[in-house]
Order: sequence, then structure tokens, then C-alpha cells
Amino acid sequence: MKLLKANPFFSISLTLTLLAIIGFLMQIEEDFFPDSAIQIQGEIYGASFSKIAKTVEYDLLELKDDVDSIHFFQISKEQQLKLIVGHLNKNKNLKGFMLLDHTGRFSVVQRDKKTFVFAADSASKIENVTWYRVNNKLEKLNNWDMALGYELNILDKGGEAFQESLKTQKPQWSSTKNLFGNTEGDIAIHITWQNSDNKLTAIAMLGDIKMGQRERLFEMNTYQSFMVNSRGECIPLFVSDDALKDTLISKKPLYHTSVDSWKITGEKFPNTYSFKYGGSLWWGQSVLTQVDGVKGVVLNVSQKDLYYSSLADHIIEFSLVLILIGLSIFLFIRARNKSHMSLEDFVKNQANDKHASELIKEGESSHLEFKSSFHYDYHLKTVNKELEGVIAKSIAAFSNARGGTLLIGIDDDGNVLGLENDINTLKRKDVDFFENTLRMFLNKTFSVAFITQNVHIKFPIIDHKAICRIDIAPSNDPVFVEIAKNSRKAERFYLRSGNTSQEITSLSEINDYVKDRF
Repeated sequence: MKLLKANPFFSISLTLTLLAIIGFLMQIEEDFFPDSAIQIQGEIYGASFSKIAKTVEYDLLELKDDVDSIHFFQISKEQQLKLIVGHLNKNKNLKGFMLLDHTGRFSVVQRDKKTFVFAADSASKIENVTWYRVNNKLEKLNNWDMALGYELNILDKGGEAFQESLKTQKPQWSSTKNLFGNTEGDIAIHITWQNSDNKLTAIAMLGDIKMGQRERLFEMNTYQSFMVNSRGECIPLFVSDDALKDTLISKKPLYHTSVDSWKITGEKFPNTYSFKYGGSLWWGQSVLTQVDGVKGVVLNVSQKDLYYSSLADHIIEFSLVLILIGLSIFLFIRARNKSHMSLEDFVKNQANDKHASELIKEGESSHLEFKSSFHYDYHLKTVNKELEGVIAKSIAAFSNARGGTLLIGIDDDGNVLGLENDINTLKRKDVDFFENTLRMFLNKTFSVAFITQNVHIKFPIIDHKAICRIDIAPSNDPVFVEIAKNSRKAERFYLRSGNTSQEITSLSEINDYVKDRF
């Protein structure tokens, strides 16, 4: 509050910022339509997918040309590995390649973190295949025996897909589950052709199931997408971490819910639809792509995330709000630094307090007491913590009586000493830090509630010196304070009597006073 009163520019900036934020949010709320928002996001996602998919298809055709130019299955396993890894390193979206021919011979390489896993053999040995792990330099790290995990009869499990690829001579999109019967369901882009020996050869490119994640919109946290290939098969593409959490706690996976919702609305491209999932409203958008073997992609986003994504449509207003927030922070820091002005500057910026001067002339009494310092000992010329207990004793005494005023920085004769010696003992040499130190001591000695309700602190200027004025209100309850005396700490009861603070040690006397006063 002190900053707001002392710094009007900061107050104005803070007010304008709050008004701008409220206006900005109201404008977004007014302009937000989820059906329009999902159409925009769907088009962006579709374009991003198409961009990546075309590079993947290009890499597949490039590998096909290399394989077609040599007798691939007649070269050594080391040469096969080198050729395939070379193509994998060109596109980080690819998980691996599998090459196979009509006899069942195969060669498969998969990326595994910073290494590659490789196997090459014939279909008759898929139940016991020797796998090799190599590093980026293709140096062997280890090997083990394990089943291949794929069905390799290309005219069986994925027969229709392979035959279509053979017929069109174009890449076809599917999943490893549909092609080979495995359970992982990674994206598989494949092409089948008659090689120079007039024999059937196929390449399956194993794409990452998170393909396209790297180019997703940064402001969306809860979304899911799937692809529809040229044969009408739905293949999951990506599910965000937040959407995956919803999937884990729901009885029906998000993917199946979104596919069913899209099919109910007619399996159209393009199309906008909505559905309920996990207690939230979701919006879906199907978009056509210009990718061989892909009819289109479908993006599903929670309405909450669509709302957040609409922030991007108000980039100018958002930028202005950020500028105002930055200005407010700058003015706040500047104002805070000014509030920590040195003792000298603090004194210069304030006029002498005539009322405090007149009060000192009255001298110490039942409602007024002087203390030379908070904890600086003028005799020892250093800090004396026992003096802090004297301050606490005086506050307790005034509280138990009719209240009063304690002036720190005034000696017993009414001479103005100021707070300079006290402040010079502190880590930060300013009035603000002195007040913080004093309040921390009082809060610990009494309580935060008591100090807040009964004690008021300010710093008047007298004879160009700052003093501390503590006004103490009468307490509604008896106040005991723990004071060390002769190296022994004990709770003590003090009372203002005349111009001194006296300790009452008799329990019966304390009881009589408490009954009469409280």
C-alpha cells in the first residue's frame, strides 16, 4: 500500500494493466467460436502433416531407387545396414525400415535412442532371429536372439495393401498392425514393386507414432489425431500427454471415441463435429491432404484448449498487455528501490514533525516514554540485544495500562539522538529495513495479531533526525512478555506507573489488577 500511495505512476500503470487484461479476456470471449477455431487448427495441422508426410514418401522412393539399382539381398549384412542407416539419418521422423522379398528374406533396422537395432535373415527363422545393436558409427555393441515380431507373408496379413501398392506403384499408408499383425501399431508407409529380376520386393518404412508432434501448435495441450488412408483405414497419429491422462482414466480410449464420432457424422472430408469425452466437450475437424495413399487427417481438441489457442488470433492486443505488464514490473521495481532510500534521503524528503517536537517537551509520563535506541548500546558502542527486551517491556506496560507512546531515538533528558546508530548496525542501512527488523522482533515477542491490532509505528523527523514513534493502544487482555533477567527467561507482567514501567511479581497483585482492569 505504501508503494501505491507514494508512486502514482506505478498505481496508474497497474490500473491500466488490470483494465487491459480484463478487456482483452472479454474480447477473446466475445470473438471465440469453437467450430471456427477447430477449422483453423485442423487446416494448420493438416498442412503440417502433409509437409512431413511428403518428405517421408520422398525418402521411401529414394531408398527404393537405391535398392532397385543393386541386388540388395545379395550384398552383405554390413552393407545392408549401412545403406538403411544412411537413409534413416536423413529423416528424424522415421523409426525404421524393413525390406523383404517374395522368398521371405528380410532386413530390418530400427532406431533405438542413440543406437540402431538390426536383423537380417529369412522367413523360416523368424521365431529365433539374431539381433545386433550398433552405435552411430555402426560399431557392434552387443547381440541377442529373439523372435522377429512380424508376420512376413506379404500376400497374407497385408496382402490387399501390398497388392494395391504393386498396382499403383505409389507409397501406401497403413500401420504395422494391419500389415504384419503385430500389436504396436506404428505408422507404416510401404511400396511394393517388381524388381529387375521380375520378383516381388517390398519396403515398409516404420514411422514414429508421434509423427508430426514436433510441428504441433505450441498452445495446445489436450489433443489427439488420426489418419485415414486411401482404403478407409483409421490409423492413430498422436495423443498429447494431457489427453493420454484422460484416456487412462476413461473406460473407452479417446482414439476409439473420436473415430466413432467422426464415422457417425458421415466420414466426410472436410467435416466439423463435436463429442463428449471424460466430462469435457471436444471438437474434431477432418481435412483432406495432398499425400499419396492418405485420404485425410482428423484433429480432435478439447474446447478448453481451443479457447487458449484463440489467444494467437489477438497477438496485437496480447503484445500490448505484455508491454503494460512489463512497464508495471519496471515501475514496481523502481518504486521499491525508491522506498529503500537511505536514512539521509529519507530525512531530506520529509519536514520536521511539530507535533512530535511538542510531545517531547512534555517529558516522560504515564503515557509517554523515551528510549535512546532499539538495540544500540551508547555505553558499549555496539549492539546489545538486552535493550530490545526493554522496548518489549515498555510496550507491554502501556498495553496493560491505558496505552501510550514510546519514542525511540530520544534520551531520558529529551535530547534527539535519532536512529542513525541503530540503522548502521543493520544489513541494509535504511528506515524501511529498520521497521522490518523492529516488526519481526515484536511479532516474535508478542504475536502478529497483537501487534497489528494494538501497535502503530511511524517515523517522524525532529531537528533533521529520524526517530521511531510507537503508539500503543490499551489491550483487551492482560499481556505477559518473556524477558531475560539475570540470565533467566520468564514470562513477566509489566504495568505503567507514573513515568516508569514496573514489573508486578506478586501473583495475587496481578490477579487483583487483572480483575479490576480487564
